[in-house]
Amino acid sequence: MSSRRILQVGESYNFSRYFELPFTIDNILAELNCTIERKNLTLPESSEILDIQFLQQQLRRNFSHVDLVNETTRREALISPILFEVCDLTNQRLNIEYSIAVNDYLKGTLDYYIAAPQNLSVLVKIIAGIISGS
Repeated sequence: MSSRRILQVGESYNFSRYFELPFTIDNILAELNCTIERKNLTLPESSEILDIQFLQQQLRRNFSHVDLVNETTRREALISPILFEVCDLTNQRLNIEYSIAVNDYLKGTLDYYIAAPQNLSVLVKIIAGIISGS
């Protein structure tokens, strides 16, 4: 780990700012007394047969009308319809542009957040950055 301080006392950090820092995620997390575990995620499965034909048609239609050239387009055309379907199937509410403030080192806005017994947040900006390589 780096011997110099990564996070400055009195500074405020949001999600985007962490990705601008010239340090590894392991070093940043170590400064927060956290670690990251990289492993495959096993999600619960259901034996229920889901009818997703409407969602498939909606996504095909969206693909035929827009080019997925930026984050807003991807969110509106792809991610939102899928999350609305998830909420419909699980009977949960979808929070859009959900603000959180844990402390000065963790605050910002989640693009989507589904408050459920097992909370689900979707960080579209991060996912889009990973996909585009930025």
